Amino acid sequence: MTTFKMSVKGKYIVDPCGRVRIFRGINGVLKYFPWYPYKAPDPPLLNSTYMENLRNWGFNVIRLETMWAGAEPQEGQYNETYLSKLKDIVELANNYNIYIFHDMHQDLLTSALKGLDNLSGYDDPTIFSPYEAGCRNLLPVYNILNAAIRTVDTQTLLFYEPVTYAIDANGFPLGTGFNTVPGGNLSANLSVLSYHWYCTTLSIGLPIPVTLPPGVTLLTTGTTCNIQGDLIFQAVDNDITQTGGSSFLTEFGFDGRTNTGAQQNDYVLDKSDQYFQSWTVWGQSFINESNNIQYDILSQFNRPYAYAIAGTPLFMFYDRNDPCQVNNEKMVILMTIFPLLNHFDHYHVWFVVNNENIVIKMHF
Repeated sequence: MTTFKMSVKGKYIVDPCGRVRIFRGINGVLKYFPWYPYKAPDPPLLNSTYMENLRNWGFNVIRLETMWAGAEPQEGQYNETYLSKLKDIVELANNYNIYIFHDMHQDLLTSALKGLDNLSGYDDPTIFSPYEAGCRNLLPVYNILNAAIRTVDTQTLLFYEPVTYAIDANGFPLGTGFNTVPGGNLSANLSVLSYHWYCTTLSIGLPIPVTLPPGVTLLTTGTTCNIQGDLIFQAVDNDITQTGGSSFLTEFGFDGRTNTGAQQNDYVLDKSDQYFQSWTVWGQSFINESNNIQYDILSQFNRPYAYAIAGTPLFMFYDRNDPCQVNNEKMVILMTIFPLLNHFDHYHVWFVVNNENIVIKMHF
């Protein structure tokens, strides 16, 4: 692999060769001093062995949180040490062909003001609607930011986010409220809708205090989360079809130590394959406090995938159960498969590409 500047064509992120690129990775976050993750169990992003492991596990992107409180601890005074560490992380990642995108996180006000009882209402109750908040508040700010950024950088992707729960549906009152990407239609080739998904069933539990058997819990959680997830993936796809630009699932993640969590991790990755959706999982480094690799968790996320596709993506499916291996006699390979050096060799993948109107299934 080699790192390139990316752009957007249609609804996909593409490289300079015009290949559709798929990204899979982690979030790198530390919300207190020194403001960047540097030791286990957080991802030690200045450790070359860890960065090499990420690459070998099949990950090619890190969403690196860039904390305002770390960068500017006092107004007008910048923490050059922190900024230097961020640069070191970016350069080390590049050595392993891992992409970085900076997340300018919003924790400044929440850290200072959370828990104050008299902060109890909205100045304008209609802003509670994610559609209204996106349309009236977020998009105008994003337009200003886009214009400022483009005065110094006309080549880098700009990720923009709606209200977290704005992706459950399209249109008023629950949609994103974005009728264009920041900067308008001319900016669609460099715009990526960033969104998060955490299943509300797992977050809030049942409305009544009962304990269900594990099998029933697994079934009910899987059913309700999958219904919500189906709606969200389709809503995001509808949204970028209207506005232009691409999309990126920048936060998700369930407790892989539980059956329900592992089930939902599998579900999200299956849906991401279906939509050729790039993602960064939240709260995972795949190592514990002793710096030992958590293979049981890692195995839920490091499935094989086509990270570069020269053509129109049609279908991608990962079968985690069937050990068979079948190859079509007539193959025209239009993609590059990410090699996973530690992956179980009995797993295989289906890819479907189109070559002169002939659908080819690759099964290996």
